[in-house]
Amino acid sequence: MLIALSSTLIIEFVGAYILGIRNKLDFVNVGLVNILTNPLVVSISFFMNITYGVVYRRIALFILEVLAFVIEGYIYDKVLSFKKYNGFTISFVLNILSFGLGILINKIIY
Repeated sequence: MLIALSSTLIIEFVGAYILGIRNKLDFVNVGLVNILTNPLVVSISFFMNITYGVVYRRIALFILEVLAFVIEGYIYDKVLSFKKYNGFTISFVLNILSFGLGILINKIIY
């Protein structure tokens, strides 16, 4: 789980920087939001895989990722000083980036 969180933080920090976020407090908020959502998504999807199998894991992962996007988007919208993009747009871009690169990294490693 620590590897997933660390990878997500690195990818999303780089993505946030590419989007134009430069304020240190905004980076802290991006990190805190991911510390809130990532372990829940990873642990619940892992539990679903162990308990019910890969099909239910994929269903749970889809639902959890959508929830993470909504929660993160709402928080970004409220707390980030960076207003060039809507918080939900930032959340969408960062989540697509980290999810997509996570799949790619897992395919390379495993």
